[in-house]
Amino acid sequence: AYRYGDIPKDAKGLKTVEFDSFGNIVRSDCVDMGFPEREVFVVAYPNVNGKYIKRDEYLSPMPWSSPYMSSLTEYDEKTLLTLTTGQNPLVNDRYCPDVYVMESTDKGKTWRKRGTVANGFYMPNGYSGDGTEVSMCKTCDGTLICVMRMEMSVTEPHLCDTMMARSFDGGFTWSEPVSVAESSVTPHIVALKNGIVVLIYGRPGVHFKYSLDNGKTFSESTAIIGETLSEKRARGISDAVSKYGDMDSYSNTFVEVVGDDSLLVVYNDMKYDTGDGKNHKATMVAENQV
Repeated sequence: AYRYGDIPKDAKGLKTVEFDSFGNIVRSDCVDMGFPEREVFVVAYPNVNGKYIKRDEYLSPMPWSSPYMSSLTEYDEKTLLTLTTGQNPLVNDRYCPDVYVMESTDKGKTWRKRGTVANGFYMPNGYSGDGTEVSMCKTCDGTLICVMRMEMSVTEPHLCDTMMARSFDGGFTWSEPVSVAESSVTPHIVALKNGIVVLIYGRPGVHFKYSLDNGKTFSESTAIIGETLSEKRARGISDAVSKYGDMDSYSNTFVEVVGDDSLLVVYNDMKYDTGDGKNHKATMVAENQV
């Protein structure tokens, strides 16, 4: 890992782009990310046929681990918030990322660290799982909710749960993460204008839960496609098979709010039937009204 501030300026780049309602670019600014002490992952030992081979380090992010930002959130008229991850500075023997929240008060031109969402030095692989699969929303009462993918696809045993932390002071401090779902590929947390909070997560399948109390409690899961991890296990199917060998869906979903009480979920069906008796891969769109 490298400290972000030690990386040469010409070896990194980040921009914010603002669009109008017609899709035209209003402005495009190079970004000063700030947070120079944040540790960025770098590939130095690629896995080649099961062996880790030492090679010259290059400034490219670890697979699935973006060194930049995700889940841009408008907190108030002056403040934008976003999430980023970085290696825990106390850990040097394993991949172990923390999750941070960043703030900008100049429309995304400059950023600085606002708080630590989850400090994972005591976890086998920290928080955010395979990388920056994290999501944040602001609820109707001002609560910030962050959900995190926890599993590491290449290690056993799996910690598959979606972990959630909440902030009641605008992201400066966060509650201890708790489990809200038994799997966690590409988790999304969405706050609708009608006050309902929706959690979407996956693998195996794609499922959602909803909350009527700003994330304090969640409903039971509802399937968009496929079975839950518990249902697969109850049928004697191993995690390796249900999540990676015989998947109903990759579960890498995309979500868009389309109304005060509805959202669109884009997902893929790995076993789409075209009538020829074979499995096909198809992209599907599901609208959920809650």
